[in-house]
Amino acid sequence: MKRHTRYKCFLYLLFIILLFFSGCQNLDEPAVSTLNVFIDMGASNADDLALVNEAFDTYVYEKLGFHAQLIAFSNRFQSMSTASNDAIQIDIASVSLFRLRQMASENLLHPLDSLLEAYGQELLGVLDPDSYSFACKNGPLYGLPTNGEHCQIQGFEYNQEIADAYGLDLSNVRSPEDLTQIFAALKERAPDISPVLIRPYTSSCNLVDNLDDGFGVLTQDSGSTVVNLYETEDFVSLMKLFYSWQQAGYVCDYLQDSMAGSFYLASGQVFGTFTSGKVGFTVQETKNIGYEMGFIPFSDPYSTTISQSTFWYILPATCQEPEKAMQLLNLMYTDSTVANLIMYGIEGVHYQRLSDDSNIITYAKGSESSGYVGPSGWAYCNQYISYIWDGYDPDIWEQTEAMNQIAIRSPALGFQFDNTAVSDQLYRCNEVTEKYMTMLSEGLLNPDEVLPTFQKELQTAGINDIIAEKQRQLDLFLQNTP
Repeated sequence: MKRHTRYKCFLYLLFIILLFFSGCQNLDEPAVSTLNVFIDMGASNADDLALVNEAFDTYVYEKLGFHAQLIAFSNRFQSMSTASNDAIQIDIASVSLFRLRQMASENLLHPLDSLLEAYGQELLGVLDPDSYSFACKNGPLYGLPTNGEHCQIQGFEYNQEIADAYGLDLSNVRSPEDLTQIFAALKERAPDISPVLIRPYTSSCNLVDNLDDGFGVLTQDSGSTVVNLYETEDFVSLMKLFYSWQQAGYVCDYLQDSMAGSFYLASGQVFGTFTSGKVGFTVQETKNIGYEMGFIPFSDPYSTTISQSTFWYILPATCQEPEKAMQLLNLMYTDSTVANLIMYGIEGVHYQRLSDDSNIITYAKGSESSGYVGPSGWAYCNQYISYIWDGYDPDIWEQTEAMNQIAIRSPALGFQFDNTAVSDQLYRCNEVTEKYMTMLSEGLLNPDEVLPTFQKELQTAGINDIIAEKQRQLDLFLQNTP
């Protein structure tokens, strides 16, 4: 009996010792990291985002040995600020090129050069150096651009179903002026449909590099000479055209409305609007608006700093493990499983492929919607490695890259204007444009009567000072550009 009791005591003591050393070993082991990826998406269904996050985390852990989660936001600046205030770790995020440079100047970003060398060689292999080299001419690289369209095409988007229903032939339309006869025919045949929606501040349908603020631009004809857009023949002619359309009753009756142009197009009561297009644009708009849409280009593809600056992926200074963050970025840019998961959700739940060997997808069987809204393709790191939604051309990514290659490049590509020296003039000029531009672009003011006053007030406000300073900085930029 005593022997049995001693044996039980020995086992109990052995259990305590093992438990103690096991605890010590766990204390010595580093905790497994969890990286937070702030990404611009419209995921409104929390359950579906949680489901995607579970799959994302599992895959990242299998590949890289640490955890990761997506944090969705629709207003990246407000959400990042809120997250910082709430002490939420931000490891990877996307920002505009302007914001990137601002954060870099304030030492709020990790430089990426050595991290890319050690952990991002695959990533560098899928990016065209021309798409990011201009962002680091004078120092380290602090952000990585998306792989997608890097240029814009100015043009007119219209409802093809309305055109077909009322016999409108747009095949010979080559410029905004050519639309006048189309609008006249539509107004006669369908008086209740507004021929055109003109968004406030529409100021050109040609190739223009706004050089950040529009006060001093580069046009097709000006080369690298900064000019006053509001005194160009193109601007004056367009304002006169809009005025004539308003007088004829062609312009949609709305003013300073916050609703997007797509809202009016989706109503079926507006025929078309001015916008910028891209490869696959009509398929995208047809899907989003609910009508078959057409697009007429008025310009060649044009690449500017603004067209390159929509989304850049960064490692904020809040990222405590930049090496792991770069490993994760490398995976996001190069791994199609991750790309499709973040963009489309889970196969069989949110989407399905048309066949086992197909890269074309549609909604999951029995569904008419996804239930998961990921980031738009142009907002994701590398949409070139993702599936293609049914209806788009199977070679849309090749077409997009081809358009990037043939796009006309602004002489100021990569230029970022520092307005510090003319901030007062910029403030006053903004006040002047706010006073006139909405009404002018809506065709509600007679350009013959108002434009001379508008132009004079801009000069009084200091637009020539802005242009001169912008020209000085641009000349220096071009001197230092190989």
